[in-house]
Amino acid sequence: MRATVTEDARFLAWAVGAKPGEGYRGGHSDERLLKLCFDHRVAGRLLARLRNSRPDWASDALLAGLEEQQAENLKLVKMHSAAFKAIHDRYLTHGEKIISMKGLACFAYTGNPDHVRRTLDIDILVDDPETLAAAMRADKVTEYRNVSPHEIINARIEGVGIDLHAHYPIWSLDGDAAAWQGRGREQGDAILHRGELQVSPLTFEDLTDQAFPAEVFGVEGVHVPDPSISVLIICAHCFRDFMSFSSITVRAKPTLKFGDLAEMGDYLSQPGFSPQRLLAFADKTHATQAVRWMARILLQLTGDDRLATALGASASSEEDFFSQFPRAVWGGFFARLPDSFENFIAGKIPTAQVVSALGGLAIDAEGEGRISIEATGAPTSPGGNTHILDRPNTAAPAAISIRRDDRDIAVVVEGETLSRGPNTRVHIDIAGYPWEWNWDRSADRVTAKKSIHVPEPRTVFEKTPSGFRLEYHMDPTLLDLPENGEIPGLVGVGEFEHTPVMRAGTLVPFVIR
Repeated sequence: MRATVTEDARFLAWAVGAKPGEGYRGGHSDERLLKLCFDHRVAGRLLARLRNSRPDWASDALLAGLEEQQAENLKLVKMHSAAFKAIHDRYLTHGEKIISMKGLACFAYTGNPDHVRRTLDIDILVDDPETLAAAMRADKVTEYRNVSPHEIINARIEGVGIDLHAHYPIWSLDGDAAAWQGRGREQGDAILHRGELQVSPLTFEDLTDQAFPAEVFGVEGVHVPDPSISVLIICAHCFRDFMSFSSITVRAKPTLKFGDLAEMGDYLSQPGFSPQRLLAFADKTHATQAVRWMARILLQLTGDDRLATALGASASSEEDFFSQFPRAVWGGFFARLPDSFENFIAGKIPTAQVVSALGGLAIDAEGEGRISIEATGAPTSPGGNTHILDRPNTAAPAAISIRRDDRDIAVVVEGETLSRGPNTRVHIDIAGYPWEWNWDRSADRVTAKKSIHVPEPRTVFEKTPSGFRLEYHMDPTLLDLPENGEIPGLVGVGEFEHTPVMRAGTLVPFVIR
């Protein structure tokens, strides 16, 4: 491995049994090692390795902490089994299949208890998800969050979160987005973004063909995908977390978990893994980008070249690698962001780096920044780089003001609806604390979502003759803000289809100095 790989990566690679050149030789505290194992879902795998080889740095306290983590993980198997049984007994008829994706799927396939990992919900597919969701709602199950576009219902059964999917989404970029180039970088000009995020479905029929009975749960009908499809799902899941800078739910987590890399290795080792089947479904779902991305990550961080060999891919330099994959800053806005393999195991790129890459509206402390964007995309107020969608999409017309004082960071968005999609969204990120508002105009319903690490903002929404007015207020004393006193942020306004496809959009990066 490269000398640039951090001690965190060396430790995690050693924990999962990889051989990345020189391994971890100690130096971290037990507390740090236990947190890495918890965050990356590898406690059981490290325990298994320590049973065979216990280096000097592996203290009794470390082993005790790992045993505690794994004991909690094993409890989840019983909880998941109870949830599967409840679904089977209450809602399904004899012979119906439940396909369980991700989570405990690798353990279910291998049967190795060392492969049990912490996972608090179950992602499932069934043949008729709408009927199952209706039955669950008739049974008055507890629904615990707003569903993603590809999910039919999020409900809690036997204490376990159940995410019922219509399909599994595979993200990719079309050619225009992959080759994105901006123009108009002078102050006050709009920067145009072309291309779209593509979302392709991996369906129940795709997964059920060679699905494997998950006997570890002791419930009739529960299956997990075969190794080839499981590899595809892990690639797609990790690539989506990498690509989507704005994803609310993953912001406080590592972009990439070594538990996922270890499971990739498990699946690639199975006799049932077929490179031909993987590549056929990657082609069908436009997942080649995701698989190629994962092949490079797997090689870099664990030394495993089998996925790269299956692709016939050559290893590019680190610089070339990151230039191949623009990130979705929000919706249809893509940018090539500076990154490193080390960042994957630490978390997201700081908002300040994103704003720096995009160019931001400068706002004086105790002052106010204002910018108005017409449907044509022309900014009517100078002062920074405004980003808009370009052909065949358009800007989202809006007047945006941003101001702060000692007790308030206020963002006011007055938007005009264009009917380019049924959902109007406003995305606000203050120094890495993201919040997103959604107005489903077809149902006339307003919802909002945030990470659990973000304080609750105070908001005011009202309809206007041409659209809406939204006020957002955040107390800056509740946030861990940069020491240099600057507050970077993003404000996005867009109209979306029910899928994550933006049809009109405006993005304003800013820095309060």
